[in-house]
Amino acid sequence: MARYKPSPELMQIYKDDLPDDIADVVDNVAAKAESLVDDLLDQYEEEQAKKLESFKQNTAKDISNFETELSLTLQQINEEKEALTAQINSLRAAANALHDKASKADNSLIIETDKLVHLSNALDSRIKSQREKLTKVGTAIGNFAGSMAGLKLPL
Repeated sequence: MARYKPSPELMQIYKDDLPDDIADVVDNVAAKAESLVDDLLDQYEEEQAKKLESFKQNTAKDISNFETELSLTLQQINEEKEALTAQINSLRAAANALHDKASKADNSLIIETDKLVHLSNALDSRIKSQREKLTKVGTAIGNFAGSMAGLKLPL
């Protein structure tokens, strides 16, 4: 079926003042032009379908690689967080033990151990805050990558 075909009125204008044998030539040329346009459109559609498939494959691979890297990075962040948390807990335990011993001793030592306990608690709060921020960032990046995969189309 022809996707492009001149209107019957236009074809009649072409043929009105032509001899019959030339009118047949016009019909023949019009049929060939219709066929050529159909072929060109078919080729274009095939090329676009191939580009789209290639894009889908490349995008899926890129997103998969991104998700893998993101997962590994988040795992490393969690491992680091756990190590820092363990260190903070050890520091807090040592500070509390020192505080308990100092409470039986000198008043200036008590003040210093109180500072140490306060600083370890502040560090713990900052690490928890960073953990929450990193989790939000990781989630946002994952959501963004997923949405971009659905929206991005080849030109």
